[in-house]
Formats: sequence, structure tokens, C-alpha cells
Amino acid sequence: MALGDIKISRPSTELKIVQRAVKAGEPVIVDGSNAGYVKKPAADVTTANVLVGFAVTTSTDVVATDGVVYVAMPDPGTIFRGKAKTPGSLAQAQVDTNVVIDLTSDVFTVDESTTTNGMCHIVGFNATTGDVDFTVKQSAAAGA
Repeated sequence: MALGDIKISRPSTELKIVQRAVKAGEPVIVDGSNAGYVKKPAADVTTANVLVGFAVTTSTDVVATDGVVYVAMPDPGTIFRGKAKTPGSLAQAQVDTNVVIDLTSDVFTVDESTTTNGMCHIVGFNATTGDVDFTVKQSAAAGA
């Protein structure tokens, strides 16, 4: 699993890092084909997925053997930070909108313009660096 696309900007007072079993980055969703496992999404992350969190370690899995990955859980109050898909389109009007996590060429970004089935609630941004701060819509998170 990859690291570095999404980071913890400001943890909640209840931030939890948990170990999860993994078969095959970051973000981490429930693996619907393998009960009790998580996996890296193969496409954009939307409310159609059950988000478990964001990988904070590299997965230990290999082709023939299952592994584990440590995951930062998206608890209420935790703010994550990712790069905008199109930094030049960041605007104040996007704050307080729910958007998706985009996957393009194995890189995860916050798609600040796609609100359909959005699970990332934008709470701020830096137009100069292209960073987007967001919380996770709790109804899209595991355990909600």
C-alpha cells in the first residue's frame, strides 16, 4: 500500500491507529470480497465505499502471503490533508462541500469539483500549495 498522498493535518483527541489485515494504499476501504480484510481502492473513493481510514505504514503483504497495515481511523474531529486534483480551481465556495477522493495513475488527490457521492468534507485549503483540509463524512466511514 502506498503512503504520502493523504496525511493527518490535525488529529482529534481520540485519534486511533489500528492494525488491519490486508490482501493486496492509502485510502483503505473494506474489502467486500474478503471478510475482515481491507484493501486499496481501485477507483475513486466515494460514499459507495466503506472507508476504514488512511494507511500510515506500508503494507506487509506479498503476492503469496496476507499482511497487515496500520490505519489512521477517520474519527470525528480529525482533519486530513491531501493535494487538490486541480489546485487552480480551489475557491472559497468549495469550503463546506462534500467531495470525492480521486485516483488517477496510482495517485490519490482530493477532487475539489466532484460533489456527487462525496465523502470528504472540505474545511479549508491553501491555494498556493494546493493542499485541501478535510474531515470524513462519518456515514461513509467504517463503524458508522
